[in-house]
Amino acid sequence: MIEALWADCDLDAADVGSTRAAVAEERVRAEEVRQQLERTLDARRRLDDGTFGFCVSCGTSIDSDRMLAVPHTELCVSCRRDQEKHGASTQAAPPER
Repeated sequence: MIEALWADCDLDAADVGSTRAAVAEERVRAEEVRQQLERTLDARRRLDDGTFGFCVSCGTSIDSDRMLAVPHTELCVSCRRDQEKHGASTQAAPPER
């Protein structure tokens, strides 16, 4: 009987570890989705105020191919490269997907 209880405790500990890992993974996914939503809402605001398609850093027009590839982008290719090169960001922008 005691051995069965100990075995059950071991299983429970493994279940807890597995559950914690799954919860942590879901939190990461939820944060990625939240960030994507925020980028999309920011793009919508830029559409509404007439600044969509213009770099928020230098103000130049963003190439149409880039806008098609990354519709929520807020940086032109040049400013994005500078951001990646220097590790700086205008709004702590995550990598674009």
